[in-house]
Amino acid sequence: MHVTDAERRILDVLWADSPLGAADIDAALAAAGGDWHRKTVNTLISRLVEKGALLLADESRPKRYAPAIDRRTFARAELSELARGLFGGRVAPLVATLVEAEQISDEDLSALKALVARLEADAGRDGDD
Repeated sequence: MHVTDAERRILDVLWADSPLGAADIDAALAAAGGDWHRKTVNTLISRLVEKGALLLADESRPKRYAPAIDRRTFARAELSELARGLFGGRVAPLVATLVEAEQISDEDLSALKALVARLEADAGRDGDD
């Protein structure tokens, strides 16, 4: 499912706190420095419902919304699409480009090393079957 940057900002609000009504979403966006009209927020919410990215949380009035997908699952799908589009589906060039573009902390470097070690161990176990 493709969402625009504006739609993702709605999802960001709901990943942080949900379920919320449209007025609460609008207030959270404004608090984060957004300058959107309420009608725009309502349109974006409607689009996200149509795409299946948001669910009605319950039958209450006013309507309250919750994400239909968690942030991690969404991020995985977006990154897979990015890897396919820019790097022919290859992960290493995607990670290398990201690391080269951003300042990597010692903590992130350690996490990446641990991830590679875990992946290598998992690959070794798969070969033993």
